[in-house]
Amino acid sequence: MKRPWLITPRGQQITMWLGVLVSLLALVPLNTQLELDQRRATLEQLELASIQYCEVTSCGVIEIAGGLEITGDLRLEEDDFGVNARLRVINHGMALGDREFGVKIAS
Repeated sequence: MKRPWLITPRGQQITMWLGVLVSLLALVPLNTQLELDQRRATLEQLELASIQYCEVTSCGVIEIAGGLEITGDLRLEEDDFGVNARLRVINHGMALGDREFGVKIAS
């Protein structure tokens, strides 16, 4: 059985206009998401003049790299080929693509 507001032509017309309104309002989050994706995908390359040096345990969030945070979780593991260093990096800016960071380990 149909709902009472769909029985009359006026009720059907109101329902159609509400559907169009909801569809148009759904474009607002779509536009916001597209702008966010565009910002995440277009990070500029680092220039040699903008290199930052910091101690691994105190780097924190690197804004120039799109919101990457270098945690103090540094693990050194020794194997047959030498020493492997693992460093945890959190991508707060949710940047897309590959990023390269150079690390110099000194004691």
